[in-house]
Amino acid sequence: MKTLELREFKTEVQNKDGDSREVTVSYRELIKGALNYIPTNEYGQSQGVPIDEMRLRIRVLDKLDNDEKELMLDDDDVKVIFDCVKNQKFIGVSSDIVEYYDYCKELHESEGQ
Repeated sequence: MKTLELREFKTEVQNKDGDSREVTVSYRELIKGALNYIPTNEYGQSQGVPIDEMRLRIRVLDKLDNDEKELMLDDDDVKVIFDCVKNQKFIGVSSDIVEYYDYCKELHESEGQ
């Protein structure tokens, strides 16, 4: 079992008018976004998600659906998360996003807790 800390960080976002505001971004929401992402091919067409993969993602989404700040996950759950996170795309550059990716990667590659 591995412990996933559901960290948060603050960042500035801008709307289309150029107005910016500070928002809190949570690893929980980033991971949910990664798990719900459906890959596309080079032409933007959906590649879909096979049922077996969908079941794995739903299992992890169900575990994320609580108020806990830490989750105990088995290696299969962590693998599902990292496989989705490594394909996640962002529209801005942020050291906090890089830290999020590195944390998920380290958790995936670590032994035990």
